[in-house]
Amino acid sequence: MQAVMMPQLGLTMTEGLIVDWLKQTGDAVRKGEAIAEVETEKVTYAIESPEDGVLVKIIWKEGETVPVAETIGWIGQLDEDIPDQSDGPSTPQRESNAPPIEQANADSAPLSHDQHDVRATPLAKRMAREAAVVLDEVRGTGPYGRIQAADVAEMAQSLPSGKRIELREAETSMHDRRFVPHSTMREAIARHMSESWRTIPHVTLHRSMPAYELLKLRERLSVETGRKGSITAVIVWLVARVLVRYPYLNAMYDDRGLWVSDAVHIGVATELDQGLLVPVIRDAQSKTISEIAKELLELSSRGRDRNLHPREVEGGTFTISTLGTYGIDEFTPIIMSPQTGILGVGRLVTNSPPPDREGSRIRVSLSFDHRAVDGAYGAQFLAALAECFSDPLRILI
Repeated sequence: MQAVMMPQLGLTMTEGLIVDWLKQTGDAVRKGEAIAEVETEKVTYAIESPEDGVLVKIIWKEGETVPVAETIGWIGQLDEDIPDQSDGPSTPQRESNAPPIEQANADSAPLSHDQHDVRATPLAKRMAREAAVVLDEVRGTGPYGRIQAADVAEMAQSLPSGKRIELREAETSMHDRRFVPHSTMREAIARHMSESWRTIPHVTLHRSMPAYELLKLRERLSVETGRKGSITAVIVWLVARVLVRYPYLNAMYDDRGLWVSDAVHIGVATELDQGLLVPVIRDAQSKTISEIAKELLELSSRGRDRNLHPREVEGGTFTISTLGTYGIDEFTPIIMSPQTGILGVGRLVTNSPPPDREGSRIRVSLSFDHRAVDGAYGAQFLAALAECFSDPLRILI
């Protein structure tokens, strides 16, 4: 008999949410086959069977939050005895901020057997129940074909008006207010941002940078790759090489000193419906612009589908966050602890079509840990970056 454990996907993970059991009690499984999906603050991850056999028992159910290293099920043979410690807690140890009425409503109309057997997220199942959507008729767009809330909402729009629903988080009316429970990701973002702002003395420097050469590089990238070039990829390429010259911004702060990294692993903040994810471009200092652009496109796409491996969102040494596409000129980014720096990129402005050298500008904002470096060091980094924005070939000499 082999225990199926809640894995620890990263050093900071303490618990995971069971999103979906891909196998049910009594199902035969093979070693390495995906049997359940768990959601962490960063990724959705498929748990694989540790051996050939049968899923003898499921201890923790879908929608329950489980501490790492906890046994969530057992793989073995049907005639084997389950160890005594497998019984698990008598009461599920998940936390919920939802009012009691929400739980009552969720339980009042149980799903049919067929609805339970369909692979779907807990929110999608509840939305289907409320809108009288048959899950068997919904095409899932999530990992492994899992039905997500957006899939149910799309199907619901084709139903009679009385059955239509809006895509949203689970809500409970309380007079003139609505209760919107935090997702696992939103809770993690709130916790990490609060901790970073509370414990790190932030200093932010803003600077306007020349952007004409960035636009030329983007055009060349478009021609060579056959797809629209990415300004973000060009900026990642330049920032990675400048960071090699300013290593204290490519480090992790410790009370005893700085852990300086020779490799530059740049996290690029990616917007999701539920919050923010930061996939990491590893060894960016040694990659070409086209390599970075290709990897960035792939990671961002899979990140929006919550289909990244934990190693693809861990280990960043510096972060870039862009809000220019939303018309934001400049902003104050919050450091991703324990990193020492983050670069915010604002709107790229040109004064005429086609862009000219003098009128093409972009504003960037460097937030850094004042315990690790002083203002002059941050200013020198931005000055070096501005020179590279003006003449990208300078970085190669």
